[in-house]
Amino acid sequence: PAELNDLALEARERMVEILARLHTPHFVPFVSLFRIEEGRMGVVVTFLALMELTRERIVDIIQNEPLGRIYVKSPDARAAAYE
Repeated sequence: PAELNDLALEARERMVEILARLHTPHFVPFVSLFRIEEGRMGVVVTFLALMELTRERIVDIIQNEPLGRIYVKSPDARAAAYE
């Protein structure tokens, strides 16, 4: 359980980092939120952070077509793009 607590803390920190990256009126490519140098654990932490942000309706994950690119945005990004 100590590892789970560390993972939860890292996911919370990553959520803050993701939100900072999404502070733009543009859609952000899903893959750009992952860092290869962090390895498998980095992917897990980032994915958990994205799932939690989505569950809390803080971000939207969008895919326009099957097997198409995936994008992430803050729910107000579309409104900001038209201002």
